[in-house]
Amino acid sequence: PNTRLCLLDFGLVAEVEKEERRAILKAMVHLLQRDFESLIAEDIKGLGFLPHDYDTEKLRPVLLKILNSGLVDASVGADLHRRKATLMDISNELNQLFFDYPFEVPPFFSLVTRGLGLLEGIALTGDPDFDIFQASAPYVMQRGMARLGSKLWSSKMGSKTPETTEETNQEGTATVAKQADRSLRKRRPTSLAEVTSRKPTISDVMASSGGM
Repeated sequence: PNTRLCLLDFGLVAEVEKEERRAILKAMVHLLQRDFESLIAEDIKGLGFLPHDYDTEKLRPVLLKILNSGLVDASVGADLHRRKATLMDISNELNQLFFDYPFEVPPFFSLVTRGLGLLEGIALTGDPDFDIFQASAPYVMQRGMARLGSKLWSSKMGSKTPETTEETNQEGTATVAKQADRSLRKRRPTSLAEVTSRKPTISDVMASSGGM
């Protein structure tokens, strides 16, 4: 009213389009289902890591070896500290592929992943045993069923299909929010990780902000 300007700093902000959100959700569902074939053939292109016309046949056996040997131990229910060490080993192997093949981390994906890593890092300051995989897996599967349909539900996840009503989606969101809130109330974080402006590598994306 008095010709004063107010500058609001939103930090790093990324706009994720509808198709990009759908691609992220599909990749997360395939990852939870251990459907690495779809992850390699469809999702890495859908997310923009590789050109849509790129032939992944040569890349397929290398990625399958890394994913099958690493994410089995890194799955929900595994030892938390062992899983984190395994994920860092995976990121080191993926880093080499990042430079051997025409991979490119989409700007929106790196920022979203850094945001998740930051939130996990904050939660871990209050609860060292906070498990972001266990906390988010039920909601991801419910969301995947609601948005993508039952065809993505794999027998590896069990024969019972979860309900996908709006009520269950809200319950899933509330569950994740409550777990995060409990962690944050235990102890306030002392610092935030520094965000760099250089081009992110796969290690940056997986290990940013003290999370994952």
